[in-house]
Amino acid sequence: MKLRRTWRRFADTFLSMRGDPKKIARALAIGAFISCFPILGTHTWLCVGAAMIFRLNLPSLVLGSWVGSNPLTIIPVMLGQYQLGRILLFKDPVTMPDELSAKALAALGRDFVLPLFVGWPVFGALLAILIYPAAKWTIVRFRDRRPPPNMEMVV
Repeated sequence: MKLRRTWRRFADTFLSMRGDPKKIARALAIGAFISCFPILGTHTWLCVGAAMIFRLNLPSLVLGSWVGSNPLTIIPVMLGQYQLGRILLFKDPVTMPDELSAKALAALGRDFVLPLFVGWPVFGALLAILIYPAAKWTIVRFRDRRPPPNMEMVV
């Protein structure tokens, strides 16, 4: 039930945002692109910077940044970025070393990080391209079914 309540709050926040649906959807899509950035802990700061530079809706950006960086989606997103980067770089998959020493993990990290950084812009762009029309359609459809705020019902 807690997950359902959280989802409902997320949906209400997103659908109740004021402004042009195109601008809200654009900010959400850019936030989703930012969510794919592989350095964790930087997403909110990148959203604030993007909102200031490009005059975007900050709540939509932050909401979008949770698409790829929340606990449910971060592993599939990171693995997808890695696989895409690996394919673009023509690299073989990374195999786990038999011994987990610091030196072995450092060597593994180098082979994992480069494909991750090559794959994130492409993966993020694909995610943003998918999210923009879905978000715009959802906002427009929701607003068409809901009466405008502060309107009295005429009986």
